Amino acid sequence: MGAAVALLLAMAGAAFYYRPRLGAGAAKPAEKGTIVLGDFVNTTGDAVFDQTIRQGFAVQLEQSPLLVLISQAGIQHTLQLMDRPADTGLTGEVALEVCKRVSGAAELDGSIARVGSKYVLGLTARSCESGNVLYQEQSQAGSKEAVLDSLSEIARRFRAAIGESAISVSRYSTPLAEATTPSIEALEAYTLGIKALTTKGATEAVPFFKRATELDPKFATAYARLGRSYLDVEETAQGVAATRKGWELRDRASQHEKYFLDFSYYRLVVHDMAKAQQTCEMWAQAYPLDMNPHAFLGGSTSMLAGKFEKAAEESKKAIELDPDHPFSYGNLAANYVIRGRTAEAHDVLERAFARKLAIPELLAFGYGVAFLRGDEEGMKRLLASARERDGADEWITDLEASVAAYSGHLEEARTKSAHAVDLAEQVNHMERAALYESEAAIREILFGYVDEGRRHAASIPGKSTGLTAKYGTALSFSLAGDAARARPLISELEARFAQDRTVKFRYLPVLRALAALSNHEPLQAVEHLRDAAPHDFEYFDIASAGFVGSVYPVYLRGEAWLQAKRGREAAAEFQKILDHRGLVISDPIGAVARWRLGKAWAMAGETAKARRAYQDFLELWKHADADIPILAAAKAEAGKLEAAAGK
Repeated sequence: MGAAVALLLAMAGAAFYYRPRLGAGAAKPAEKGTIVLGDFVNTTGDAVFDQTIRQGFAVQLEQSPLLVLISQAGIQHTLQLMDRPADTGLTGEVALEVCKRVSGAAELDGSIARVGSKYVLGLTARSCESGNVLYQEQSQAGSKEAVLDSLSEIARRFRAAIGESAISVSRYSTPLAEATTPSIEALEAYTLGIKALTTKGATEAVPFFKRATELDPKFATAYARLGRSYLDVEETAQGVAATRKGWELRDRASQHEKYFLDFSYYRLVVHDMAKAQQTCEMWAQAYPLDMNPHAFLGGSTSMLAGKFEKAAEESKKAIELDPDHPFSYGNLAANYVIRGRTAEAHDVLERAFARKLAIPELLAFGYGVAFLRGDEEGMKRLLASARERDGADEWITDLEASVAAYSGHLEEARTKSAHAVDLAEQVNHMERAALYESEAAIREILFGYVDEGRRHAASIPGKSTGLTAKYGTALSFSLAGDAARARPLISELEARFAQDRTVKFRYLPVLRALAALSNHEPLQAVEHLRDAAPHDFEYFDIASAGFVGSVYPVYLRGEAWLQAKRGREAAAEFQKILDHRGLVISDPIGAVARWRLGKAWAMAGETAKARRAYQDFLELWKHADADIPILAAAKAEAGKLEAAAGK
């Protein structure tokens, strides 16, 4: 009893996090405090316990509405500040120093030992400030298979000791074998996946989460994490399938994890943004100090609805709760870029890089931001960093192709694109390879090489039949005027995905407008694009690898007005593209729109504006490959204007 009382007093003084949702009369929120969960020393001789005991205990503590743990990324960042390797064991004085540096309330660690046929688990809580032992507990398991049950029990007793009500412990205490998996080996793989995800990115995490689901085919949370990781590396079909499977197994998860499973299903499988947002809001209400719902609300969940201010505030909240979670920095930077605030985006990414959070996704996006800012030194620095990181090379190589093409260096872009496809295929990232082919096809067609574009488009289905790749194929053939090959793909999108938000407001309007333009029906094309108009400048999840397609409804509306001989209306659409560089980044449409703007103003009789637009395009492409068809066309059109002006 005395130890428990001492622990309660110490924790009250140390200002532990807690969640004020325990009913009338509950205390008011304390100041911010942190539990640092150290390593569990394994003396059993069985390596499977090396990391799984700590992860299992973390899962149990995260179910509590009263506690929050410093993340693995936060621990590793602190170790770096201590000039220690990121994989340094978190035991003894090292654990206490980490806890002091993060102003933690207490450090928890433990042990597992084998005594005959039994396993003994120990837990110790120490004051970060003094190092004094605040609490100790032991639990015994009769067999290896019973270790997870014993771990659940010791976690429940600890939660009761710090003052959590019996009702709360009972309500939010799904046994570990039910909350995750009864397989210690599967939990070990999952643990390694979480570690890889937070420190190296989704590419490195996929094999571990996949292994966890193979070891336990009913491991719901592992499927959900696998699905999310697949989607983060553009493996859409596999990501959706894994996410759906996780949701179907949601009864095998804690209440805390069910929020993640529900959000993932509504956001990534059925694309019901309203339910996804509602799930996150309920999650944040139940667990207000959990950064995850805020991170998701700070990403596409809010940005897809055009709620950029809300998304920015949610991302800031997520960073405040966990300053070492890299994806929240990416969300906030993307938010700023979309709104044309590239300097602020740069500052956010620099904060992330200063915290050693250089995962592939941030490096790739940082390269795009540096390109928008005209920061050539920054681009070189990020390229060098990406080359040193597993999983970043293919992505950054494709971005190099986009940037080269944007200035008309098409041969260089072709070489880079082919290399990006090869790199993706070497590691079986077939969805990404398909997107890179799609990007290359679209670029070739827009620049006037229609046959070359068709060749790329024809290779896409052999790499992936995912939704985004399917759209890329249909878009490529439609731009090439190959209606016979585009039509069945459009019909499939209409039949299977018509209610998907991206398909409804982006894919189908674009494809239908292209079909109308091929039939010389420009006003019909404008009509097809009507539903897309309210969403022209929203954030859409299309081709995040490849950065193609964000403003194509606007571009095609401009092309439709050109075909209808209404130059002024066409010019207005092309100018919108130039005014939204944050959505375009290095999409080739940003360069092509400059040429088309000149043509539109010439059609409208605005010679001075037309000459400026042509000059803008020709200046951008002053070092371009000389034989690109649209460059020759632009020079000829600009020459006619100059000749007319000289008469």
